[in-house]
Amino acid sequence: MPDFLKNSLSILLLILLFGFTKVVMAQSGLINLNPDPNGEPWIAGGVNEKEWAESFSDAKELELPKRGALSKRATLPSSIDNTTHPAFRPIFNQKGGSCAQASGVGYVFTYEINCIRGLPSNTLENQYPYDFTYNFLNSGSGDNGTNTNTGWDIIKAIGVPNARDYGGFGLGKFKEWVSGYDVYYNGMYNRLKEYFYIFIRKPEDIEKMKQWLVDRANGSPEGGCLVFSANATGEQLVKLASGTPEAGKTALVKFGTSGGHSMTIAGYNDQVCYDYNNDGKYTNDIDLNGDNKLDVRDWEIGAALLVNSWGSSWGNNGKAWIMYKVLADTSTNGGIYYNSLTGIKLYEDTIIKPNLTFKFSLAHPNRSSIRIRAGYSTNLQATSPSTSKSFASAFSFSGGAFPMQGETNEPIEIGLDISDLLVKIGDRAASFFLQIESKSGSGTISNFSLIDYTNDQHIEYPYHKSQEDFSNGITYFKIIKPAVSIKVVSPNGQEKWERGNTYQIRWNTTIEDNVKIELLRNGTVFSTLEKSLPNSGAYQWDIPEDLELDTSYQICISSVNDTNSRDKSDLPFSIQRNSALLLTSPDHQQMLLTGSSVVISWKDDFNDDVKIEIYRNGVYTQTITDTVSGSNSYQWVIPDSFASGFDYRIRVISITNEERFDESDSNLIIMHQPRTAPYVQDFDAFKEGNKVIDSWEQIVTDDIDWTVIKGPTPFRKTHQGGTGAHSDHSGKDGNYIYVHSSSPNNPGKTATLLSPLIDFRNSSIKNCVFWVHMFSSESKMGKLVVDVNANGIWIDSVLCISGNQGDNWIQQILDLSAFNSDFFQIRFRALTGTGDESDICIDDFMAGTEITSTLVSRHLVPSVRVFFRDKFLQFQNYEGFARIISLDGTVLSSVNKVRHNYTMDISGLRSGTYLLMIDKKVMRFVKSGR
Repeated sequence: MPDFLKNSLSILLLILLFGFTKVVMAQSGLINLNPDPNGEPWIAGGVNEKEWAESFSDAKELELPKRGALSKRATLPSSIDNTTHPAFRPIFNQKGGSCAQASGVGYVFTYEINCIRGLPSNTLENQYPYDFTYNFLNSGSGDNGTNTNTGWDIIKAIGVPNARDYGGFGLGKFKEWVSGYDVYYNGMYNRLKEYFYIFIRKPEDIEKMKQWLVDRANGSPEGGCLVFSANATGEQLVKLASGTPEAGKTALVKFGTSGGHSMTIAGYNDQVCYDYNNDGKYTNDIDLNGDNKLDVRDWEIGAALLVNSWGSSWGNNGKAWIMYKVLADTSTNGGIYYNSLTGIKLYEDTIIKPNLTFKFSLAHPNRSSIRIRAGYSTNLQATSPSTSKSFASAFSFSGGAFPMQGETNEPIEIGLDISDLLVKIGDRAASFFLQIESKSGSGTISNFSLIDYTNDQHIEYPYHKSQEDFSNGITYFKIIKPAVSIKVVSPNGQEKWERGNTYQIRWNTTIEDNVKIELLRNGTVFSTLEKSLPNSGAYQWDIPEDLELDTSYQICISSVNDTNSRDKSDLPFSIQRNSALLLTSPDHQQMLLTGSSVVISWKDDFNDDVKIEIYRNGVYTQTITDTVSGSNSYQWVIPDSFASGFDYRIRVISITNEERFDESDSNLIIMHQPRTAPYVQDFDAFKEGNKVIDSWEQIVTDDIDWTVIKGPTPFRKTHQGGTGAHSDHSGKDGNYIYVHSSSPNNPGKTATLLSPLIDFRNSSIKNCVFWVHMFSSESKMGKLVVDVNANGIWIDSVLCISGNQGDNWIQQILDLSAFNSDFFQIRFRALTGTGDESDICIDDFMAGTEITSTLVSRHLVPSVRVFFRDKFLQFQNYEGFARIISLDGTVLSSVNKVRHNYTMDISGLRSGTYLLMIDKKVMRFVKSGR
C-alpha cells in the first residue's frame, strides 16, 4: 500500500475515532475535547450555567471590608504562582464529568487545608478525593456534571476523608459510597467554614482577586486559590507572542459556546499580554468591544494562571494563562459563567474535632429514595425532634437507584458529626434522633449508637435494639444522652494566672461523689492537685513559685467513682511570671451595664503609675484612662455608646514597664441597660430612615444596616406588583425595620442587629415573639438567621428562614425556657438574596408575653374555615386529608379523611409555629403552650 494512502487512512481513522468519541459522549452531555483519541481524555460538559449561578445563593461576596478590621497589602507583586507551593497537589486527569469536584476538592480544598497545616500535597495522606463528593451528586453515573459549591456544602456538613482512608484518588467508581465509621470519622476533621465569590468586571475586582491569590486578603504567608466555570467547547488557545512575557506559553483568550467545565485559578501575571484587535499594540485603554466604556473587558494586558484537570498533556503541563478580559466578558462573548470566581475559607483551628457523632449501619435497595437527618429535643419523652438538620446533598435522595454502597447489597456503615446539636443543648440531658425519610421500599438500621468525644472521652450510648426495620414515611431512632455531671467554670480558657498567687478553681456539678483535680499540659496529665476532694464546686489553688511557665495548661475534674463523669477547661490557660501587679476587680465573669460605674482595682507591689485598657476577644478596643497615679483603683463610668458584648477583658498596665500587666481572668459582659420582660417594641417611636435606638444595636463589622421604615418598601412602592412589605404588621401607619436589598446591597450582603438585653427574672414566660415579612421569588429571596445569647454564650441558628414566605407577615416564636438563663439577647442576621426584590422585614418584637393560638395565613384557603383553639383545630366546609408539619418538614400528625365539623387534637404540640396542609395548600398557625 502506498505511503500516502496509509497516511490518508490513518488521518481518516483519527477523524472517525474522534468524531465517534464526541458523538458517544455528547449523548450524556459530556465531550472529549482532546483531538488525539489515544491521548488523555479532556472531558467537558455537565456544568450548567443556570445551576452554577443558583449555587451562589448562600454565598457572600468577598470584600476587602470598609467597616471591618481585615488587613491587606498596600502593594501587590506583579505576579504569583501558587502551584509552586508544596501544598498544591500534582496535576491530574479527572474521571467522568467530575470537573467541578476535581477543581473544588481535588485542587482547591486540598491546597487550602494543607497550607494552614503546613503539609505537602504529594502524598495520599494529604490529598482529598473529589470522588467522595462527586459520588453523592452524580446519581451514580460518571456522565453527570455537578457544581463546586454543592460539593463544598458536603464538606461543611460531614467532612471529607483523605485519599489513603478513601482507598485512592480519582478511582472512577462512580456508584461507590464509601463504608466504614473510621473513614467518616477521620473525615470529620477536614472541614471548611464557608465559600464566597468574586464578581469580575471592574479593575478593583481584579485587585480583589489578586489580593486573595497573594495573601487571602488577611496577611497570610501564602495566598489562596479559586474556581470558575465556562464553556470549554470551542475555546481559543494561542501561543503567546515572542518578545512578550511568558512567550511561547499557552494562553486562553476566549471560551466557547457549550461544554460547561470547571477549572482552578492559582496565580496571576500582570505582564502577560495578547493583541485582541491586531493593532500591534498591547493596551488596557482602548474600547475593544465598542460599548463606550472602559473596563476589564477591554484589557489586553494581564492574565490569571489557570489549572485544568485534564492531565499534563493539556496546555503548559496542565496549566495555561487566562486573560483578565475573559474573566470579565459575559459567557455569550467567550467569558466565564456569572463572571464569578469562587473560593473557600477554613476555620482558624487547623483541626476541627468532632465532639458528638452518630454511628450506624444502613441497608436499603434504593438509596435515592431515602434521606438521613439528625435532630434533638430537650424533652426526654419526645418521640420526634424539635430541631433537625440534613447533611447537605449527602445521603439526601441522592446517588441514583442503587443499594447503599452502590455496587453491593451489603449495608453501609456511616459516621455523622452532630457536634453542632451538642452546642445547642449545652450540659443538659437531651433526646437525639436519627431520622430516616423513605419514599419507597424498606430498609434496616443496625448497630446504631451515639458517641460522645468531649473532654477526650469515648462514651458510646447504644440504641436499645441491635437492628430495626423501617419502611415508607419517616422513622425515628432515639437515644437519650444524660446531662453533663461535671462542668469546669474556671479556668476555662485564655486566663493568665501567675506563679506564687492563689486562684479559685470552680466547677458546676450534679453529683455528690468526691472529685479528682488534675493539671493538664498539652492535653496530658502534668500533675494531680487533689486525689479525692469533697465535691464543693470550688478549690483554692496556690500556684507554686517553681511551676513551669507555659500557655498550654488545662484543669481536669473527674469523679473518683466514675471516670466518664469528667470535664476539662474548654481552652488552655497560661501560667506566667508573678508580675507584682494583680487586677482584683472586675476579675471574674460578671455583667457590667452601660451608664453605670464600676470600680477597677488592683494590687501593685511597686506602686507604679498605670494605664487601663479594654480588649475584646483579645483585640485592643480602647484606653479607659492614660494614667492613674498614687492609687490602686479607678472608677470607670461605662459610656452609653459602648458596644455591647460578651467577650471583654480589662487590662491594667505599668507605665514604667509595660511587660508588667494583668487582665481579667474571665470574659466580662458589657451590656446596655436591660429591658424587663414583658417587653414590647413595635418600632413606632423610632424615627423613619434612622438607625434603631432603645438599646437595639447595629453591628458595624458587617456589610449593611437595618433601617426603620413606614409604609411600603422602596421596591414595593416603585414597581407594580413588586415585592417587600406594604406596611407594618398591623396594616396601619406604623414603623417596622427592614434590610434594603436593592443594589449594591446584594447579593449575599449581611446585616446584623442585636436586641436589648432582656431580664426575665420577674417573668414566668420565657419566650420571644416577632413578625417577619419575606416576599420575593424563591430563587431571589435571602435568609434570616436568629441567634440567642444565654449565659454569655451565643447559640447560633436557633431559627433560620430562607426563601419566599409569601406576601404576609408571619409570626415567629422562640421558646427560651430550655435555656438555663434569666438574661437573653437576640441577634438577627439577614443575608440578602440574588436580586433587588429580596427585602427582609421585622415588626412587633415581644419578649415574655402570653401567646394565644392565631391563624397566620387564612387567605391561602379562602373557602375553608378553620378555628384554632388551644387544644384542637375545628374544620368547616372541608372534606379531605389534613396534615400538621413542623417547620423543618417533619409530619407530626395526619388524618386521611376530615369531614365537616371535624376536630383535630393538637394538645400534644409544644408552643410554636406549625404548618397545616389541607387541599394541597399550606397555612401557618401558632400553638400556645401546652
